Amino acid sequence: MPSIIMKRGKFRYRVSVTVKKVTRQKIFQDNSQKSKREAYLWEEETRKKLEKELSQTSMVSLTIGEWVNQYMEEAEQRFAKVTFDEKKAAFIRFFKESGLHSDSQIEDMTLTICRNYLIKQNRERSGYAANKD
Repeated sequence: MPSIIMKRGKFRYRVSVTVKKVTRQKIFQDNSQKSKREAYLWEEETRKKLEKELSQTSMVSLTIGEWVNQYMEEAEQRFAKVTFDEKKAAFIRFFKESGLHSDSQIEDMTLTICRNYLIKQNRERSGYAANKD
């Protein structure tokens, strides 16, 4: 949200956008309504660009195996041992049946692959088992 500050003896609008600890800031030339509108637009556009950039950079460098390992480390801390073991078994089944490898890029894992795996689990085991995966 734009705020008015004094810089070099003149009132101006300043806008700060922070997304995932990354901050962008811009100071506009005066405190007119035109500058205020520009500040709102700049803030909106910058937030969208920053969110898009940060989401792409974090996903591009990950492999499926790295992502699974990060998730399982968190799951081991958060869940009971039985639940953790179920999640571990679910990932083993997923890799075996989906044809994906742990060194594949995260972009290779599509919604269709995951959905087909769950449909197959529903048919072969049960809906309850598929929901637990």
